[in-house]
Amino acid sequence: MINVPISGPFRWWCQTVLPLVYDESLSYYEVLCKTQDFINKLIEQDKEFSKEFDKVYREIGSIEQQTNALPKKYLFIGDSYAYYSQWPANLAEYLGLVEDESYWIVSESGSGFASGTWLTRLQTWVTNHPDEVDGITDIVCAGGINDAINAYFPFLDERLNAFGSYCKNTFDNAKVYL
Repeated sequence: MINVPISGPFRWWCQTVLPLVYDESLSYYEVLCKTQDFINKLIEQDKEFSKEFDKVYREIGSIEQQTNALPKKYLFIGDSYAYYSQWPANLAEYLGLVEDESYWIVSESGSGFASGTWLTRLQTWVTNHPDEVDGITDIVCAGGINDAINAYFPFLDERLNAFGSYCKNTFDNAKVYL
């Protein structure tokens, strides 16, 4: 890369170039030549910067492709009550996932979020599958239609914070969908 120092005003050249015979000023032609030379060096430097930025953009694109190519692993947590009983399997089929390879289902009929059942089920799954924890990329939580809202409403914030904290501490890079 060209090492061209960026200088101050163009008048700077007038004082560092050999002066004319009778005074210290440059002719208009000399000033124009110096300016043209400086601008040409800036243009060359700009071309070099463009090449470097293109390399960086290509490397970023390559990293994005590699990241997108990584296998995703899902953990479905929630209520499987009544007509919602097939939601984890239906979602997995829609996403084209293979059970126990790219997704796990942790749900039971009648469980609710506010009652703390989801956190308990998640902790049980982590205990039973310690080698799979680091591979989980997405945690999908749904259901909760059995939460007796009046009975559990005072505990909802506490349960949500406990669930979120556990997920954050256990699954470092996973996205959690509630």
